[in-house]
Amino acid sequence: MAVTDGVCEFCGQASLTGECDCPQAKAERKTLKKISEANEMIDFLFVEEAKQLDFKLSVREIALMKNAAELIANNLVKSVNIDFFGGVIGKLAVDASDNIKITRVKSQKATEVIQDK
Repeated sequence: MAVTDGVCEFCGQASLTGECDCPQAKAERKTLKKISEANEMIDFLFVEEAKQLDFKLSVREIALMKNAAELIANNLVKSVNIDFFGGVIGKLAVDASDNIKITRVKSQKATEVIQDK
């Protein structure tokens, strides 16, 4: 991660453990953990549960959501809303506690007309 060839890429200190405790290295590990957890949640909400909810997103659409999570984790954007074909919406945003919030919306609309006889 932050230590390459025994030297921290952020502060330049030597490290035998492979991890540095400088603030930048700690922040980088925290960011990478957030990205990993967000990717797992995207896979759960938009791939695993998708089968039960009768929708399927392509590999490219899933990659788009994971790229958005990475941008959010790196504090480059605050939120992303993606409206997919088929009535599926993916929302990713940073909350007040600096967590990544991932929301899936699957809309189904039914309309019935009752005619006067």
